[in-house]
Amino acid sequence: MISPLSVLEIKSYTTLKQKKKFLNDVVKKVEIHWDNITNTHTIKIFFHLNIVKDRGSKVDDYVYKIIKGKSLTET
Repeated sequence: MISPLSVLEIKSYTTLKQKKKFLNDVVKKVEIHWDNITNTHTIKIFFHLNIVKDRGSKVDDYVYKIIKGKSLTET
């Protein structure tokens, strides 16, 4: 489980190791499929938390409780 991070903290990541750890903490799995008919890729990103199309209820300054959401996004 990841701890709450500020945008400034995430933007301060400069090493590949820091960036990779952040992505591994947030993203569970990525699936990429090729469609021979349309010659396009389909990408599915699975997250550890339900952060896709979620809504938040403010609990405190910069603290939100996630209300509904999915752990999958597709393009």
